[in-house]
Amino acid sequence: MARNAKLRNHNGYWYTKAGNPNGVDFGPIDKISFAEAQKEFRRYLATLAKSKIRKRSSQTPSVAILYDRHLT
Repeated sequence: MARNAKLRNHNGYWYTKAGNPNGVDFGPIDKISFAEAQKEFRRYLATLAKSKIRKRSSQTPSVAILYDRHLT
């Protein structure tokens, strides 16, 4: 089970490792508030979720087709 994505303080920057092993920063702590960084963090997570959505391959049969084949 994967860990929950977190926004944290790292070397003076708002930072996360979600979706990127090298990490992603959202700006310096002294210039960007936690609320603003959290909004950017949520937008970033939304882009990750969209990129993970896969379309079903046209070669993969659906359950209905498999059931029909089984009955015939």
